[in-house]
Amino acid sequence: MNDKITQLKPKKDNRQPIYYIICEGNRNPIAQSYDLVNARMIRDQLEDLWIQYWEDEFKNKPLTNRYSIHVN
Repeated sequence: MNDKITQLKPKKDNRQPIYYIICEGNRNPIAQSYDLVNARMIRDQLEDLWIQYWEDEFKNKPLTNRYSIHVN
């Protein structure tokens, strides 16, 4: 009986999390990374480019952030 119980125990899940960079208004990821620090750097670079474009086009800063990180 004990053998059957131990066979039913779930295996440990050793998968790495995947961090997706998502653009506001579009749920499809535009980039992904296994490292949170790299995902934050990519998001920050994209956000900086977006702010620079917005300031050049409209002469002020956007009110909200355009990019976010989601974990799977």
